[in-house]
Amino acid sequence: MKKYWDTYYPGGPYDAQARRSGGGAGVVKSVSGGGATRTMPKRTAASTAAGRIPSTGLHHDTNQSAMVIELTKQNEDLKVTVDGLEKERDFYFGKLRDIEILVQQQLDVEPDNQLLKEIQTILYSTEDGFEVPPEGAVEGEAYDEETF
Repeated sequence: MKKYWDTYYPGGPYDAQARRSGGGAGVVKSVSGGGATRTMPKRTAASTAAGRIPSTGLHHDTNQSAMVIELTKQNEDLKVTVDGLEKERDFYFGKLRDIEILVQQQLDVEPDNQLLKEIQTILYSTEDGFEVPPEGAVEGEAYDEETF
């Protein structure tokens, strides 16, 4: 910003009449004291118009708008997919929880039932690398609330 100011500000009083009639900014005195003078280059209407709108600007904006629309659609599709997967997960989790409760109740009645112990072993087994959450913590509980 400073470079722009130093380059294009002529230094001295502003002469609106001269600027409107195309007289330019006049002679610029060097601020550094070097004694060099320079005049501001005159701008033509064609160069000003071309400078404001790049030749690829409109095409670039259209591409970005199309990309934003496409990404928004993909995001919505992914949200629908996630919602469906969460419902399916909750459905099967509920079924497994019901089975777990039935097995526990039956083991209280028959503590030596080998089939129930094997079912319970399967229910409580984990995959390699899986860490059991601390007691009292429910999986997914920390992720229920979204804050922005």
